[in-house]
Amino acid sequence: MSLLLSYRFFIEKNSMTNSPIVLSVSQLTQAIKLHLERQFPLVVVQGEISNFKKQSSNHLYFTLKDNRSQVQCAMFSSDASSLRQLPKNGDQVQLRGEINVYPPRGNYQIIVRSLQLAGLGQLLLQLQERKEKFLKLGWFDAKIKKKLPTFPKTIGVITSPTGAVISDILQILRRRAHGFHVILNPVKVQGEGAAKEIAQAIDDLNSHKLADVIIVGRGGGSLEDLWAFNEEVVVTSIYKSKIPVIAAIGHETDTTLADLAADVRAPTPSAAAELAISEKETQITFLNNCTHRLNQIMSHLIKQKKSQLQLCTRHPLIESPLNLLRIFEQKVDEMQILMDQSLDKSFSHAKEKLHKFSYRLQALSPEVQIQKKIHYLNQLKQKFDYKIQNLLQNKKNVFKNLCTHLNAIDPKNVLKKGYSILFDEKTNCAIVSSKDISLKQKLKLILTDGSCEAVVESVDCNNYEKRRS
Repeated sequence: MSLLLSYRFFIEKNSMTNSPIVLSVSQLTQAIKLHLERQFPLVVVQGEISNFKKQSSNHLYFTLKDNRSQVQCAMFSSDASSLRQLPKNGDQVQLRGEINVYPPRGNYQIIVRSLQLAGLGQLLLQLQERKEKFLKLGWFDAKIKKKLPTFPKTIGVITSPTGAVISDILQILRRRAHGFHVILNPVKVQGEGAAKEIAQAIDDLNSHKLADVIIVGRGGGSLEDLWAFNEEVVVTSIYKSKIPVIAAIGHETDTTLADLAADVRAPTPSAAAELAISEKETQITFLNNCTHRLNQIMSHLIKQKKSQLQLCTRHPLIESPLNLLRIFEQKVDEMQILMDQSLDKSFSHAKEKLHKFSYRLQALSPEVQIQKKIHYLNQLKQKFDYKIQNLLQNKKNVFKNLCTHLNAIDPKNVLKKGYSILFDEKTNCAIVSSKDISLKQKLKLILTDGSCEAVVESVDCNNYEKRRS
């Protein structure tokens, strides 16, 4: 918006001075973009689609045109995902969106937010939706179709009483056979209320069991003319009908939902009449042909069986019954050989298993087990003796080291060097300090080769006061 305001200010300023306006291409395009998008925030446009393209990104690009103009359109994947059916070239559509200017190409386009088919396209879309619905319900399945009666006595016709359809049907029926009745249930075949009349006519013929087969028909026309036969109420009545229904609606190229729901579809009303009843002469001719063909088949079959019987009587097995026994004797011999081979194989297998069991039993014998245990005990004894010897040797070495250490710290070894050990005669405790000695105390001296007694006459030590007894 600021760019648009500055652009207007620029124009007003230059108009006062009659100076030419100089803009860059980007400035001009941006100004047009802001002005155009503000003036058309939402548009609803109807036209024909051409140049339709769907990109891998699911974005849709196409041209919307009429007989005088065209405009480019873009529908992005977020909006296109809501479409029930993709449009195609030639479709008349009505779309909603906003005007957008695409600066890189300098042209405007419509960003489409929603799109729906218009006119005939809308009818086709509605027809497709109904068709898919009934397909899912299984109303068009071939397995539920009822067979037409071969010789119907009463034929119900549902169509317009004034059209050419009823005349064609009656003409064909009169020409092909006799001895039947036609019940016409007149209805509207197009326009408002036609679908309800057609459905009601089918229901009436069923509720009163008035016919053996029903023909529902009308002449050709456009999709709009035939639309009554695409209504759900008509399709439902045909599906629920207990009486077989032949649909003859429009030309052979016209296909309605009623045609798909009917038990049989005829390309024209005349063909429907031919399907409803067989021609009398045709039936007689068919029966005569069947009789002739049956006689031929029976004659040929009798000759064939006679020939087979003669061949059987000349067969060697029939001429000589012993030949039958030889076959069985040979089979007995073959079975004897197979039995001997099977027994030899079984004996060999059993012998092999017995040998394996004997070997395992020998391995499990108490004597063998005792020998294994004795051998195992001897091995343990050797290991035990070896470990005891190592242990004793280690202990001897430790003892020897201890003795050496004790000898090294033995006081008697010190006495040999001229020293003596002083003991208190009363307590027999070693005296190691002059503080523990008193005058006249009796002492015992241990020498290297004996002992002696002594009495303390004096005590000499630093910082010591003599105690008197």
